[in-house]
Amino acid sequence: MSIIKTEMEKREIFRMSNGESKRITKECLQTALIYLMAEKPLEKITITELVQRSGVSRTAFYRNYNTKEDILSEMSEEISDAITKSMDSKEYEENPKSWYAAIFSEVRKESRLMGMLLKTSMFDTIVERLKDIIKGEAASDVGYMYMLEASAAAQISLLTEWFNHGMKESEDYMAELCLKIRTSLA
Repeated sequence: MSIIKTEMEKREIFRMSNGESKRITKECLQTALIYLMAEKPLEKITITELVQRSGVSRTAFYRNYNTKEDILSEMSEEISDAITKSMDSKEYEENPKSWYAAIFSEVRKESRLMGMLLKTSMFDTIVERLKDIIKGEAASDVGYMYMLEASAAAQISLLTEWFNHGMKESEDYMAELCLKIRTSLA
């Protein structure tokens, strides 16, 4: 019985190693793509360049992704998930300024990747996710629904402009502006 358990434990360790290997491979490919996108547009980057820069094989690339756009899509989902997790809807209702500041803080933290995504259509994925979070639950009143949409769009525009202008203002200052937008349109 202990031999079977030992074999089962060995299999579990092997599985964890495969999972760790996959994670490292993806990280290498993502990092390489970020560096390459700093040098040239995504459409000019080849898979050959990407795997050479990342230090992984072409086979490893295709084991994890079908296209380089898949890497960007996964990264934008990861950022969206990180932003979503850092925001709790209960906190939004109780302390919206802190919630907005957390969004700006997350964008600042991920600024390099956000810059790369801003050059692609993948940034739209993040924007749509943020708009859904900011709007909250669907409104039953159609006029209020439009006001929520306008408020979310204004706040996203503010976030994007802040990013594009070098994120010079503090997260708290930007959170205050979002609150002003929110209350003026509510």
